[in-house]
Order: sequence, then C-alpha cells, then structure tokens
Amino acid sequence: MKIPKVAAILQSSRGVPLTLSACARYFRFMAEAMTVIREFLNEMEALVARSVLEAHDIPAVVLRDDAGGMLPAMHLLYPVRLVVPVRNASEALRLLDTPFDDSAPNDARFGDFDSSDLL
Repeated sequence: MKIPKVAAILQSSRGVPLTLSACARYFRFMAEAMTVIREFLNEMEALVARSVLEAHDIPAVVLRDDAGGMLPAMHLLYPVRLVVPVRNASEALRLLDTPFDDSAPNDARFGDFDSSDLL
C-alpha cells in the first residue's frame, strides 16, 4: 500500500515521520459524498425538512453558519443548508417537492366523533 503524500509531511513531536497507521487516526476518509439540496432562511424550516427526510429513511444534515446560534441574523447572508448523500438526492427532492395531501378524513382513524361528548 502506498503511503499518502500527507504522511510524509507529518511528523511526530520528536521529528520522526508518522507511519500509515498513525496517519489513519488523524485522517478519516469520507464514506460517501454529500450534496446541498435546499437552502432555508431559518433553521426551523430546515429541521422540519430534515425530519421529513429522516422519516423516510434518508439521512440528512442541517448546516448553518450563525456563530453557534449567537447571530441568527447571519442566516440572511449565509442560508441554512440541508445536505443529503448524493445517492439519495433525487428521492429527497421528490419528497420535499410533493405537496402535502390532507384530504384523507381523520374520522376514519378515530371512529365517529361527536363534539357534544366533550361537554
């Protein structure tokens, strides 16, 4: 196995070059590529979209640049980003773009309900 060029540059505190196994502790290779599928003006909208995706078994991450929540006005300059793996991007966009259908009657789940029962 060929040692990466980065390993030749890194040295321990004593000046001894690090081995490949020692470099592996410091450098983690990304398992899969991620892509930004949406940008939001506030974090709450991004979190709701993330929970919709996670409910459909699509891993998602919300990225925000707002000084750790101390400067939420920075969302105007740097929108909150929703990131998913590249392999799930098309399905995630389809789920988020599909309009919510609330035409199913709720009474079917709870049986017949009469508001006079509450009094």
